[in-house]
Amino acid sequence: FSLDQRGSSDEFLPQMQTTIDLFKRSIEADPNFALSHAQLAWAYVWTAQFIDAANPKWADDAREELALADQLDPNLAESHQAKVMLAWSRWGNFQYDAAIRELRNVQRLNPSTNHGETVGILGHLGLEEEAVIELDKGLEIDPASKSLNDLKTILPFLRGDADGWVASRQNKPRNRTTYEPWYYLRKNDIDTAKKAIDERTPKGLEYPDFVMIRALYLAQKGDFREATSKVPAIIKPVGPYDQERHHITYTAACIYALARDSSNAVKWLRETANTGFPNYPLFARDPYFDRIRQSPEFIQFLAEQKAQWERFKQEFTVE
Repeated sequence: FSLDQRGSSDEFLPQMQTTIDLFKRSIEADPNFALSHAQLAWAYVWTAQFIDAANPKWADDAREELALADQLDPNLAESHQAKVMLAWSRWGNFQYDAAIRELRNVQRLNPSTNHGETVGILGHLGLEEEAVIELDKGLEIDPASKSLNDLKTILPFLRGDADGWVASRQNKPRNRTTYEPWYYLRKNDIDTAKKAIDERTPKGLEYPDFVMIRALYLAQKGDFREATSKVPAIIKPVGPYDQERHHITYTAACIYALARDSSNAVKWLRETANTGFPNYPLFARDPYFDRIRQSPEFIQFLAEQKAQWERFKQEFTVE
């Protein structure tokens, strides 16, 4: 339960430390219990990616625990699950093919092993049908899982599916998130988007993703110069280890595309694709890129992404 309620910001570090301590106590009781080493490694990997992302200690600790788990049981699905996360991270140099191979190992060894990150990674890689299938399988096994239920909302967001996103939230309490303005912008409801942005501005200014959404609003209503002038300053403080960075750079690409600046749009799309979010189907259909679809830079980028995505799909579905 503690691992499932893990959170994804630095405020959750004390809770994750409690989880880590529980696994350490399990290892103290039985140092040869491979599963405890694997789950501890997974907790370290999550901390390295989402909670204390600038600290290399967590990834180093994860690798150490994975080595111990492999020595005790090289065929433990949970170890491979942690390796999936490590490969799909800056600490693992965003090795997408390695991540997919590890996903296949997890499926082969124990299809019931699913912390939710499998679904999230598939969604980021643009394997949309596969992500939905894995989510449904996970919810059949653990219908109360918070991480899996959260993915009902996250997957439509990763697809750029505004209607699917709002439908997924019908039974959830309304809160002041970045994504409500995102929804209205996706629906091209500029006036309501402006109201939603204004409601959230005082607190929202703390969050780069929200400030980038405000810039997207400016671009969408035609203030291209003002919108694009804000982009570098918004991105600058977002460190390379921030797991939200690829979503912020994606929004930046949308802003430049609306301004018909294909060079900068593709520049930020390349960073997006190279840092955890190589979502070819989204790139291919997102209307934000309609104004640059005939540019040589975008055509070349899309062709590269399509070839990579087809390789992902083949690798994941191979029998």
